[in-house]
Amino acid sequence: MAIKTMLQALMLLNPIFIYANSHAQVVETNSFESIKNPQNKKSMNNTLFDMFENYRGEQNRKVSKVSHTKIANYNFTNVIMDSVNHENIGIIGDSYQRLIMRINKVKVDPKNKTKYLVSGRSQVKKNITGFNGVIALQDVYLYDRFDYGVDEEYRNKGLKEQGFAIFDYQLNEDAKQKYSGVFTGKLYAKWYLTDDGSMHYDFINYYSDSYFNNLYYGLWSEYGSSKHKVATWADHKLPQEVAPDLNIGAGGFSPNPKYFKYGWANYTFN
Repeated sequence: MAIKTMLQALMLLNPIFIYANSHAQVVETNSFESIKNPQNKKSMNNTLFDMFENYRGEQNRKVSKVSHTKIANYNFTNVIMDSVNHENIGIIGDSYQRLIMRINKVKVDPKNKTKYLVSGRSQVKKNITGFNGVIALQDVYLYDRFDYGVDEEYRNKGLKEQGFAIFDYQLNEDAKQKYSGVFTGKLYAKWYLTDDGSMHYDFINYYSDSYFNNLYYGLWSEYGSSKHKVATWADHKLPQEVAPDLNIGAGGFSPNPKYFKYGWANYTFN
């Protein structure tokens, strides 16, 4: 990404806009300014969209939006669930405190095929808390051309469609446990569909230094409090726009020593 484009993205990341229960909600954190007008809201949504799609510099690859009458035909259960098979990097708060998120169960809501009922656990320091929640499909986008990976490894794998999907999520931690609250925000997920109708988590470009998938971007709000913290996690690594100096690895993820005291000193994949 060009330096100018990255700086513009970083400036636009100052505000945070999230959805909770499908209703717009404006919140403030210590280092992020609240959105005060519709234009800022639009800018933030556009920034997240562009950050996810163009992170690898594919400026010429276009996307088309699937009609809302058709998005219920897609089943993203495998895409959401497959995060448990890949390394998860998460942060909460301004100091990049390590956050571990694990979803261990996903099923389609029998009353609404665009909603996924999930359960799992969160961990910050030694505090482990179970959660239940809903991940609601909002939009599906198709790429105008396929990415077949290194040496076009996937050219003969029967790719029928390839794209990314955007969801709203609300994950409610167990209110009976200390230091619990609610995670809300948006999930961006890459996927591809094969000729046999199977939906796949897009792992094709795993070898790219900039690869990440299933980016959850939003906030954590403590029960019974007005406190909010930035909380975000993704598979393999977080994009630089979200956490500019957390990762200092040349290829894979390697935490910056300046954040060792925030849970990264003995980093291993759990």
